[in-house]
Amino acid sequence: MDDKVKRTDHVADVIQGGNYRGFTQPSGIRNNYFQFEVGGKLYVFIDYASAGVNTLKLDSKWNDKPIVVYNNSNNVKVAGEVTTSDIDIIVSPSSESNGFVELIIG
Repeated sequence: MDDKVKRTDHVADVIQGGNYRGFTQPSGIRNNYFQFEVGGKLYVFIDYASAGVNTLKLDSKWNDKPIVVYNNSNNVKVAGEVTTSDIDIIVSPSSESNGFVELIIG
């Protein structure tokens, strides 16, 4: 490795990692969608390919849970602070980015 980082892993070491960006089948204005549940919270990561409104449909077990916008591009807004059966996400046209949002629900 050229970056001069050296690491030694020993037997029984536990190494964890995660990656949310990936390639999925585009749907509507969404370019990528990924979600996972950990510790009673739902983590949702969405990349957008164009402007418009994306309606996110969640299982009813997430109803009435708070929505935290962990990170987002300036052109993406979430309508509401508490989940219902549908969450509308508004993506405005932007020359800076196609758009993304990272949500924590629960």
